[in-house]
Amino acid sequence: MNIVSERKYYDSRIKKIFTLKNNHKTSNLIILKDENIYYLTGFYGKDSGSILLIVDNDIHLLVNFIYLEQARKSAKNKNLNITCYKKNKFRELAKILEDYSFSSVGVEGKNISLTGFRKLEKLLSANSKRLVNIDGLVENLRIVKDEFEISKIKNACKITDKVFGSIINSGASAINKLSEIELACRIEQLLVKSNSEGRSF
Repeated sequence: MNIVSERKYYDSRIKKIFTLKNNHKTSNLIILKDENIYYLTGFYGKDSGSILLIVDNDIHLLVNFIYLEQARKSAKNKNLNITCYKKNKFRELAKILEDYSFSSVGVEGKNISLTGFRKLEKLLSANSKRLVNIDGLVENLRIVKDEFEISKIKNACKITDKVFGSIINSGASAINKLSEIELACRIEQLLVKSNSEGRSF
């Protein structure tokens, strides 16, 4: 599947989020969970400290400078604005929000520390903007798998079957000679050779 074909699925998910968020307390949304950012953009940086901001009709992805090149290559959305931050991501976020006129913005409360919440709340209140807690919006959307996800799951199952089939075919005596770490490394090696994108989250 080429990038144009993939893009339509990511853009479709963003459109659904636009519809869902308008039914909540705010029409703006701050997404912090790596898996949710990946679901909506195609960019995944484990524990990267990234932020996806959906405000009015715009989409902003804030990433640490270490992940900038990866974000540019992997994010699939057509109209995604990627911003690099070096130190204070919340200050950079507040700076972007200064250009918008609204009273409140929702944040994934389960995915931000109390300290982080208070820090962001203080930065936004300086511009008369209120931070409100919104949980489960993206997770509820992720429950129902789209055609693209189903094809990915099917492909992952095929690769897994192929790898474990190869391990089993090597024979019990060969397997018993391997330590747990060696066996894990062997499985990882076979996954890479089978064009796997990597392990799950």
